[in-house]
Amino acid sequence: MAMESYLPPIAPDASFQISRAFGGSFRHTNEQDKYAVDITMPIGTPVYAARAGLAMEVDNDF
Repeated sequence: MAMESYLPPIAPDASFQISRAFGGSFRHTNEQDKYAVDITMPIGTPVYAARAGLAMEVDNDF
């Protein structure tokens, strides 16, 4: 079975700066966050699904 690729969670024509990615030594060092990527966007920017599926939980954290 082929694995589906993830897309950036932004509109296809949008471009934003990655402010922090995985593998850093300052943040994203615990198990829960080790593959997290922070994208700097203005408040209110739409966020899109990274791939097909069903949202099971939404959390407003940080």
